[in-house]
Amino acid sequence: MKKLNLLWAVLLMLTACGKDPLPTDVVATHSRDNDGSTYTQVAYGDGTEQYFKVLSENTAEVVGVTEYFGGIEPPIDFGGTEVVIPSEISHDGQTYTIVGIGSFAFYDRQELRSVEIPGTVQYVGARAFDFCLKLKTIKLPDGVNRIGKMAFRSCVELTTVELGSGLTGLYYDAFDDCRGLATLVCHAPTPPEILVDVPNPSFLWNCPINEIKVPADSVEAYKTAYLWNELSDRIVAL
Repeated sequence: MKKLNLLWAVLLMLTACGKDPLPTDVVATHSRDNDGSTYTQVAYGDGTEQYFKVLSENTAEVVGVTEYFGGIEPPIDFGGTEVVIPSEISHDGQTYTIVGIGSFAFYDRQELRSVEIPGTVQYVGARAFDFCLKLKTIKLPDGVNRIGKMAFRSCVELTTVELGSGLTGLYYDAFDDCRGLATLVCHAPTPPEILVDVPNPSFLWNCPINEIKVPADSVEAYKTAYLWNELSDRIVAL
């Protein structure tokens, strides 16, 4: 009885703090075909929904509601303010490992405050979190090895970004206009390649970076790597 009362008290505190309970149970899944691809919709017990694109017989990526509905976005945002991306989903007897966050997956989700990304994810697509105005922090697992164009652009309340040890490449504009971004932590022993598609790119444009924390043995490598060297005076050991 005491445990039940404690659980109820925690739920009340979450509500009082304005936080949505995180999705913990799947109540329904649906599948649809669109433009040659198969998509799965997952509904959770708290009323939120997530959308996935099947990539192979056992893998899938997170997509946005607009892509799931074939370009026609419903009037209600089913995503919630706190998102937990699952490491796998199941539908109709088939289980899919979530290996990526697709392009525009969370684009313009202006009420999104936090996202938990599983270790199975290997990439973050172009503009996946672009214009998520209230997103505070991002921690990418070691399995993520690529961050797409403008993936986190204009996340103006983002203050800290932590990149795992396996990231090997990110676009120069992935964090453009993150006006509150003060700390970037990168655990990769080799400086990730900064990918460019324009002449004279500017890395971390309009970001008030104070520190870029990297492995101690890699500080000098980061300070001399392409575009990282623009911020060499702020690169310090973890």
